[in-house]
Amino acid sequence: MRGISTLSAVRSAFSTSTLCYWTMEDGVVRTSASQLDLRGSAPLDPDRLSLETCPNLPSVFRLRPFWANVRVVAPGHDLVEAEGCVGDRRWWQAGEHQDATFEEAAGRLRHALRTAVERRLGPGGLLGADLSGGMDSTSLAYLAEAVGGQVAHFHAGTADAQNQDSHFARRAAAELRGEFMELPSFTSTLDAFATTTRNGERSGRSVSGPPAWRANMPHLQMLFEQERARDIRTHINGLGGDELFALQPAVMSSLVQSGAVAVGLRSAARLARAQRWPVLRTLAAVCSTRTLGAELVARVHADAGPHADAFGWAPGFGVSRFASAQTRARVEAQIRGQASVGIEPHFPDKARHQMAESVMFQGEVVRQVNEAFADEGVRWEAPFLDDEILRLMFGLSSSISVGQRHSKPLLAASMKGLAPDWIFSREDKGEYSADLFTAFASRIDGLKSMFRESFLIDLDVLNPDAILNALEMPMLKTQDLFEIEQLATLELWVREVEGA
Repeated sequence: MRGISTLSAVRSAFSTSTLCYWTMEDGVVRTSASQLDLRGSAPLDPDRLSLETCPNLPSVFRLRPFWANVRVVAPGHDLVEAEGCVGDRRWWQAGEHQDATFEEAAGRLRHALRTAVERRLGPGGLLGADLSGGMDSTSLAYLAEAVGGQVAHFHAGTADAQNQDSHFARRAAAELRGEFMELPSFTSTLDAFATTTRNGERSGRSVSGPPAWRANMPHLQMLFEQERARDIRTHINGLGGDELFALQPAVMSSLVQSGAVAVGLRSAARLARAQRWPVLRTLAAVCSTRTLGAELVARVHADAGPHADAFGWAPGFGVSRFASAQTRARVEAQIRGQASVGIEPHFPDKARHQMAESVMFQGEVVRQVNEAFADEGVRWEAPFLDDEILRLMFGLSSSISVGQRHSKPLLAASMKGLAPDWIFSREDKGEYSADLFTAFASRIDGLKSMFRESFLIDLDVLNPDAILNALEMPMLKTQDLFEIEQLATLELWVREVEGA
């Protein structure tokens, strides 16, 4: 591209695990990995703040900086200059793997995973690793030892007797060579619904946005302390595994879109009956040709039913039930404004678009954790989010795993001979919402006090009656708890950033 030069190799990863921001002052471009470094004296952008109250906000809005003078280099793009103008140039592309067989894809994934883990081994092969007991982190734990790593495996369980993760983690630990360290349970350390910052907390002034992982801050602090004591400099986790390898309902839409109409509709009908969804409406959702922009506009005014949500472009997105009238108006204006100029999906099929959205959210978690704990000397990394792996997974046919055994068939096939088959034979998945309800019950009085004196309510971002009345309810839905936790985190972050 003639006349284009990259500005100091400023690049954002497609996963957003690294993301770059920039601003221009007096004709000089300044860049940083943190938007906080570039905001200067600018106030928080009220439109962006309003958008942040929405559950499951799509990345086209979620990645917008919180200050109007700051811009972001889009995921998978470089920052470039051409003829005095500065802008983004795409560098990331999905690989060409559409014709790969399932066996070929598994072999390519195996190679990419080995490479991703090998390059993270420290001096002497030292490595820290999550061993949750789930398929993703447990697979990586076995792989890390298979490539010669001297691995310290870390596990934190839960007091919920229905959760079997600890059983499977201990079973794996008995087979692995490395040290197995059980940290205090998530039940005992979860800091959800916090209303004040802890001493030495590192979330507000050092993190570019409300930290979605904030409730796990005590766990991460203990983890990094244990790893520093062992001279471990890199810790790997299984983030991205669910997004990349689990079969999602949207695959059925992709089947219909690609011409395999009968297979897609039969699968969708079976799912509808199993979930007790209206079959005809489910099939209509599978076949819907509504654009991403039109769907987002519609969701501003009405929640989608579960059958439509599963097969949509933006599952779970909507306006918060606790939003003020002003926030609702701001959100609608932003959504409509963007839709009027076009909102392009990451991929033309809903399965890969949903996968990309989820991967970018997990990448954001990785980025923020490393930003917050930069002085700990331990990198917290997600091998599944490496560019080579993402190029492979997004380059494959969306339906490549349809009809295979296991809930994560491609991962299971890639780990053949490296990790035992029993890892992938689990029919359950670790569930941690019970800890969220426990934390909420213990913090409800503090939440009432915080929202009575809320900075967000003073800014007319939240509806005080809606949220305070909800806190008086004897029972709330899980989704309501997630929203309240999100808003409590936002409240705390805004107070810290603004010095309120």
